[in-house]
Amino acid sequence: KCRTFLTSVRTTANTTHLSSKLQANIDLLTGFLYFFTSGSIHCKETDYVTAYSYFYEAFELFDKIENRNAIKALKYMLFCKIMVGRPDDVPTVLSGKLSLKYRSRELDAMKAVAIVFEKKNLNDMKDLLKEYEQELINDPVVKVHLKNLHDTLFENNLLMVIEPYSIVEISHIANLIKMNTSEVINRIARMILDNKLDG
Repeated sequence: KCRTFLTSVRTTANTTHLSSKLQANIDLLTGFLYFFTSGSIHCKETDYVTAYSYFYEAFELFDKIENRNAIKALKYMLFCKIMVGRPDDVPTVLSGKLSLKYRSRELDAMKAVAIVFEKKNLNDMKDLLKEYEQELINDPVVKVHLKNLHDTLFENNLLMVIEPYSIVEISHIANLIKMNTSEVINRIARMILDNKLDG
């Protein structure tokens, strides 16, 4: 219902002359709606892609009127890229001429998350969450998706470590990725049940 309502609001906003700031806020809210839906059990990668497009629209409008909310829209654009498994796009987006004028700690945090996600290093992620606590954990929008990001990183890390072995002890895997053995056992069991790992 919310999506239908916001689509109707956007259609009405396009047919009437609304201020750019109001239109940008509508796009930002629509992006949030798709972004939060992406974190649900019925998650679809396309919801992150759709959220990205709304955040992009909001960013362009906020930039046009030189509103500081452009940083927020850009931050969520970058996070969407990471969530769909395209962290390598983050430096490209940040190198654009529009993005250069919005240097901030929030964007540095997203760039750091993208680097950690690309390296698939779970321990670096823990350090990153401490360093950028304000920008990541204290941001309610990002915080909702950090668990999904952590789970994806954990699974990718496990797959990377397990791949060279035909037989391996779980305690050895836990030592390699510096995680609790019981957490590793639970995650491997879940991955086997979800057909993400043959074991």
